[in-house]
Amino acid sequence: MASAGLRRSVWILVALLEVEALAFLARFLPTLWAIAKFPRKAFTFWTFIIMTVMLVLLGVLANASPWLMLIPFVIYSFVMSAASNITQVYPPELFPTHLRGSGVGLLNATSRIASAVGTFVLPVSLETWGVSVSMYGLAAVLALGALVTWAWAPTTESKKLV
Repeated sequence: MASAGLRRSVWILVALLEVEALAFLARFLPTLWAIAKFPRKAFTFWTFIIMTVMLVLLGVLANASPWLMLIPFVIYSFVMSAASNITQVYPPELFPTHLRGSGVGLLNATSRIASAVGTFVLPVSLETWGVSVSMYGLAAVLALGALVTWAWAPTTESKKLV
């Protein structure tokens, strides 16, 4: 009897993994197209802006129906996938060939440290200040990223990688 339950659990897990794989493709394929079509700086800037707006909406809707909150959350997740993908394309274009490995490595290491800090801070923020304030704080960080991108990120359309 236990093996039948285990088999059912395995099939449910496999089905969920298949759904996640399809969701990944649904996020990845449009991102691949957009990365090829749009300039890197603009792409990065607009992902920051869209994610900022979605987090502000999540803050505003913190006490609303979970179904209503799902809309900005799904949009945020979709755009976050695009933002994650651009981080593997844009940085190599920022550095000359002889510095590329070190530059991209430094950027990746810095992003991992920031992710670790965020993983620690978010639950503390949610517990201490609640969903609205936490979402507004995260939106402020993303807005800062948009401003920094707008002000200082170089354009790379005309750069040659080698």
